[in-house]
Amino acid sequence: MMLFRTASATHVGTVRSVNQDAVYESNDLCAVADGMGGAAAGEVASTLALETLTSHFAIGGLSSNSLERAVIAANAAVYSASLTDVSLAGMGTTVTAIAPVATDEGDRAAVVNVGDSRCYLLSDGELIQLTYDHSVASDLVRHGQLSAADAAQHPQRHMLTRALGVADSVEVDLVEFPTVAGDRLLICSDGLTNEVTHDDIAAILFDERDPTDAAHALVDAAIAAGGHDNISVVIVDVLVGDVGPTERALSYYDTSPFQEGLGHSSDDLTGAVAAFSAAAVLEARDVGASAGHVEDDDEDMAHHALHEAAMAASTTYSNPVEASIRRPRPFTLRTVLFFALVAALTYGGYRFVGWFASTQYFVSVNGSTITILQGQPGGTLWIKPLVVETTTSTTGQILPSRLADLQHGVPQPSVQAAHRFISNLIEERTAAVNPGVALTTTTTVAWNPAWTPSTTVTVATTIPAVTTTTAVVTTTTAPTTTIPATTTTTILAG
Repeated sequence: MMLFRTASATHVGTVRSVNQDAVYESNDLCAVADGMGGAAAGEVASTLALETLTSHFAIGGLSSNSLERAVIAANAAVYSASLTDVSLAGMGTTVTAIAPVATDEGDRAAVVNVGDSRCYLLSDGELIQLTYDHSVASDLVRHGQLSAADAAQHPQRHMLTRALGVADSVEVDLVEFPTVAGDRLLICSDGLTNEVTHDDIAAILFDERDPTDAAHALVDAAIAAGGHDNISVVIVDVLVGDVGPTERALSYYDTSPFQEGLGHSSDDLTGAVAAFSAAAVLEARDVGASAGHVEDDDEDMAHHALHEAAMAASTTYSNPVEASIRRPRPFTLRTVLFFALVAALTYGGYRFVGWFASTQYFVSVNGSTITILQGQPGGTLWIKPLVVETTTSTTGQILPSRLADLQHGVPQPSVQAAHRFISNLIEERTAAVNPGVALTTTTTVAWNPAWTPSTTVTVATTIPAVTTTTAVVTTTTAPTTTIPATTTTTILAG
């Protein structure tokens, strides 16, 4: 019998607006799903996959076959939903899960995987990747066509070759292995492994004894490195394993059929960290060993002893977390505030444009009629000018030179100002076509000795008509010369 202690953490990251990951944790099953698809389809796919996985596994029992069938059922559920709802077309998800199962060789931990979410094992100082990615770059590495270093930079490293929900059937990877008290397992989405190196993951798992602290430390490290994708992790600490530490060597993983399928040496998969040894793990091993001394024929007492051993070992950890699917919240406070700000700015801009258009008037022409309109000449965005008044004045009452300005629209601050402007235009033309009457005057020149007596010189002067020039607003009157009455003077000689 194996007993687990679990913890999880998930985060939307620093770039994405929606968390399409989903996590599940319990003593019987832990899983991570990384959804993909437009809009909210990825979120739907990951959540639906884990709901189906957990329900079918609970019905089927704790066996590897049941776990594999549950993954196949999850694939069918996601695929069917993508066909029945056009908004979900093309959605899919990865899934990686671990569960304790019963086998002919005893209790084992079973891991299933579809996609590029991963499962790791930290034991005796070695971090081993138990799954391999179903991606184009990973397949090239396994077939010897690409090095692991080149795969990390390959443009198709995120292009999946296998996922749930994209076809009516799916191939599931499954591996079983014995556990030892003190083992630590990690399930994570690629939002962690794309940002944090293998060695850094191993160091955090080793340094943080509490699984909850370790889960959050891994997420924080991914965010600090950029957080370009959703980040989800589930940590499983084995409190009571199914074999002793001397009964399982790490060479087991180097020779297992699944590990050979990875196409990597143990050096590629192992981080350079010290042995993982903590007081809680040693206590779990000691208490678990004591529990194993209970007589085999007293099954009830054996289970009770194992339960007490697990409780004693878990005292160094926080309280157990209730099993549930962690659905990412569709709306966070930050999201609500952002949309509220956008709505306020949009409404404020709309009101400002309306106000700006309504406080402006201009004079224009409609055919031969002079009109007064409210708004801006030509309109403001979506707001067109409104006709306030169609006057009785026509274009025939103003100078032709003023028509071009009126056709474009002449702004005025108010309706009254617009009327004054029209009146000035009419007066301007009236003054131009009525210039006035000419005047003639006679002036007698002063005495000149060379002239003979009784000589009179008369000079005729034509005075121009008085002209009044009317500007748009101001009236200017030319100065007027007053001519004295005409006189005739006779000068006598001698």
